[in-house]
Amino acid sequence: MSLTEIIFLLVALATLVGAVGLALTRQLIRAAFWLFLVLFGTGALYVFVGADVLAVSQIVVYVGGILILIVFGVMLTHKGTGTAPATRITQVIPALAIVLALGVGIFSLVRQFPVSNISWEAKPEVALPNVEAIGLQTMTHWLVPFEAVSLLLLIALVGAAYLARPDEKKK
Repeated sequence: MSLTEIIFLLVALATLVGAVGLALTRQLIRAAFWLFLVLFGTGALYVFVGADVLAVSQIVVYVGGILILIVFGVMLTHKGTGTAPATRITQVIPALAIVLALGVGIFSLVRQFPVSNISWEAKPEVALPNVEAIGLQTMTHWLVPFEAVSLLLLIALVGAAYLARPDEKKK
């Protein structure tokens, strides 16, 4: 087994552990940190399939932007009640049945594809847009929409802080 395969398996395992932790945790802030691990691991897995633009977008947009907004939103609006929501057995059994059915379906689809032609060696370069070309397009032609999205995220964060502040009329 090569070093690339070992690193891939470790990243895939970390992403899977993060997904299981996200599904099983009852605390909201821990769920945000498990989500960080899942999103970052997904970005790392994109690197292994050669989708460098998608990997950078995953890390910058989801890990750097959306997840930070979620963490700030949780920290600003979370009212600590001290009790975690109770999960009843009537919720767990249907969820397990759905997960099992989806797992069997996905596994049967994956088994239909041959894996003998998968190779870890470097593939010949394909004429795909690289990060530099996409960065130049983003910072020239698409600069206004890019800044509009960043302004929208800033407004959402300020709105969350405004909604989370204590009400002065109650005092």
